[in-house]
Amino acid sequence: MHETIIGRLARAYERDRLGHCLLLTGGGGNGAYHVAVRLTQMFFCPSWNEPHGCQYCQNIGKLNHPDLSLLSPLPPRFGEGNAAGTPEAEPVSAALSEDLFAPLNVGANWKITSEQADRLITWAWQTPWQAPRKVAIIAEADCINESIASKLLKTLEEPPPAVTFLLVTSRPQNLLPTVRSRCQIVPIPPLSEDEIARILVERGAAESDARAAAMLANGDVWVAQSLARAGAEGTRRNAYSLIEIALDPKKKPAHIIDLCRKLLSPPEGKTRWLPSEEAALVGEITRWMAWGLRNILVNLEASSETPGELRGILPSAKRIGSARLFSWLDEVDRIHEMATRNVSAMPALFALAMYLRDDRRVFRETDGSEIATFPPLAWRPSL
Repeated sequence: MHETIIGRLARAYERDRLGHCLLLTGGGGNGAYHVAVRLTQMFFCPSWNEPHGCQYCQNIGKLNHPDLSLLSPLPPRFGEGNAAGTPEAEPVSAALSEDLFAPLNVGANWKITSEQADRLITWAWQTPWQAPRKVAIIAEADCINESIASKLLKTLEEPPPAVTFLLVTSRPQNLLPTVRSRCQIVPIPPLSEDEIARILVERGAAESDARAAAMLANGDVWVAQSLARAGAEGTRRNAYSLIEIALDPKKKPAHIIDLCRKLLSPPEGKTRWLPSEEAALVGEITRWMAWGLRNILVNLEASSETPGELRGILPSAKRIGSARLFSWLDEVDRIHEMATRNVSAMPALFALAMYLRDDRRVFRETDGSEIATFPPLAWRPSL
């Protein structure tokens, strides 16, 4: 995984052309922490590139080495509630030591503290214990604020000769320019669908869910894990069924209403969705609808053989035409962006499914409450 990048950096290191401060952009979802650990293994162990790795390298993979330090942001008031007095595990460090591809849910108010920065500086100037050099990984480095940056700048710019700093962030634009200018930037590209699917299967996902999630994740394994947990293949099929019924002129609005109710029904044993859960469900369905529509548009004029699941959809899609399909895609994208806001799930899905039709009626639930008013172009969910 990312062996081309790692090989290029290894050759630069052998020629003494690798900087002492690297900024790995792309984030953990792209495998940046995996690259950081592989580089650490390269610095520490002559057998680092052997298949399966030695015990030494396996320990490094779990961030367990005296010459490896991980600096990571902490939530507000971290450690204050620990009455026992024993050290509390830092959440990012604990997650990465278990799984280098673990999603890191770092809040906007998390930060690297002054005490952490002081400890790192002291550690950096100590002699290595076992390895020929030391490595400090700064996780989610965009959480470094100005006061912490002023503490770290001199050490980042002129570190001890046997210390390498590896900064990781998916938001390099948020990193302070004074810090960014001290770094050699190493972009970490998105992972391939096959790599993501393999990672998900190794973590217990069903093959079908892993493949479906990998298709939609845009190379980000964090996104893929979230999709796989939500049952990506089932959600993908549901979204395709909504597209198919929307494109079929023989299907009446009552059929669409029934399908929307089915897609929004809570699982067995659950009476109803929480508002946040229902919003997340609408977000996943519309995410897959957008993916499906893009897939349809790509294959609309393709001369190659049509994928099996599109064969029943493409004739209706061709009748509608690409211009109206692009307009529909814009509306799906808009509702997806609004899914976390106050969007009523049933009107949102029903109106999307009716978007291509010319009905000019008010549709109501059995209790008389309004589902949606048409024409669809005039419809907007309440904010």
